[in-house]
Amino acid sequence: MYKSILHILVLIALSEGSYLKMPSFSFPGESVTMECIVDHGDLAIVSITWSKDNKQFYKYDPNRSDPVIISNVDGVLIKNDLSLNGNKITISSVTAESTGTYTCMVEIDHPSLNVGKLSGSLKIVQ
Repeated sequence: MYKSILHILVLIALSEGSYLKMPSFSFPGESVTMECIVDHGDLAIVSITWSKDNKQFYKYDPNRSDPVIISNVDGVLIKNDLSLNGNKITISSVTAESTGTYTCMVEIDHPSLNVGKLSGSLKIVQ
């Protein structure tokens, strides 16, 4: 059976220059790449956190000696070599458990503009 390679990308805008780029669906066994861009001007990034259904699975903190922290969440297997800087992550071998709402949160070093948050849904189709 021929599997369609068409993927619909979800672009969710927070503000001008900020967006979440991810597919709205994928097939079991495929890899899925998600990209979170939050316009933070010249302000330093404090951290970038990714979660699935409100469960954190990835955190990038540029101020740590080992900046990437990965936590176990069902359906999310991070490809470490493709997910080094936080704003772009790749999940390998998605399964039905990978279906859910994915959120990226970018914290920046500013007292009143400190967080940018974007979310999108991914469905794994059989």
